[in-house]
Amino acid sequence: MNLTHPLLPAVFATLGTHLPAGAPIRIYLIGGAAGMLGRLLAPERTTTDCDAVEILPQTSEETLIRAAQATAHEHGLPPAWLNSKAKRFAHQLPIGWKARATHWQNFGPLEVFLIGRKDLIASKVMSAANSRPHDLEDLQHLRPTAEEVAFTLAHIDRVEAEDGDRAEYDAQRAIIRAFLKG
Repeated sequence: MNLTHPLLPAVFATLGTHLPAGAPIRIYLIGGAAGMLGRLLAPERTTTDCDAVEILPQTSEETLIRAAQATAHEHGLPPAWLNSKAKRFAHQLPIGWKARATHWQNFGPLEVFLIGRKDLIASKVMSAANSRPHDLEDLQHLRPTAEEVAFTLAHIDRVEAEDGDRAEYDAQRAIIRAFLKG
């Protein structure tokens, strides 16, 4: 079952009821779900999961995942509809992304934050180069401005300079530069 923009608030509301009261948990979402909830992506956009790039406190991750699995059962969703797999790519997010994240809503003890527009664009560019057509579609819908293209190019330069494997990021640069020709 795909998650739609109208379904996501209900799913998160249910998730909040499965969490222990008095123990706040903050999550930062990236990817399609963040773009959908932030109304940055097309209204008809769907996603198969919600990517939590950070869960605070870190010790609450197991509690959150158990609650997400109970929520999945109630809503007929895949067990990993909410997951933290994106954490392994956090180092590829632009510096300062968390300060630019926006608070979306609270659901009981759950606080949900969404990645900001510039950071969503940069993250979509990084993943689009790995043959992910939905990321290219999202970028086309986002239509990055010249300022956002410059921000993303500077970010790519930083990631490339810090990459211990000395990987090249020419594909990412080509993707974002295409929006300058727009």
